[in-house]
Amino acid sequence: MLFMDEMAAAGIVGSGSAAGLLRSLRDRLDNLEASIPNDYASLVLEIEGRGPVELRFQAGGETLSVDDIQAGRHRLSLASGQVLWEAELLQSDVIWACAFPLESLELAADTGEDSDRPTFIRTLLGGEVEIRVFAGLESGRMEITAGKPGVLEA
Repeated sequence: MLFMDEMAAAGIVGSGSAAGLLRSLRDRLDNLEASIPNDYASLVLEIEGRGPVELRFQAGGETLSVDDIQAGRHRLSLASGQVLWEAELLQSDVIWACAFPLESLELAADTGEDSDRPTFIRTLLGGEVEIRVFAGLESGRMEITAGKPGVLEA
């Protein structure tokens, strides 16, 4: 009981039972969680044949990458469900041999780096969000860049 008396003296809880202590701590935790700022923005990328991928942007200008992009329907939405973009990516968007039939991907494979030439680019929200797709040997990579903080809030 000494611990509860010390907490009561510090103004953390009123004097009383363990149930009162628990109730007081829960209230304080709820208040603390409510005061933590939501300093990230979320987008949801839906990929045909796969489950949705949540993309959490911590700061403006951040680029996130999603590997193993296949041809098919793709949709990018705000976490609230508002659709920002929906399109059908083609084999020529995600497979190097289809995108650049006369060019070899050997240089990228030899260096261990991916191609730096996008096959698909879309800008959304007045340029605040950009989607880029890069072709690979068997699948592509999608990079999504979010602009200023707060632009993705519903």
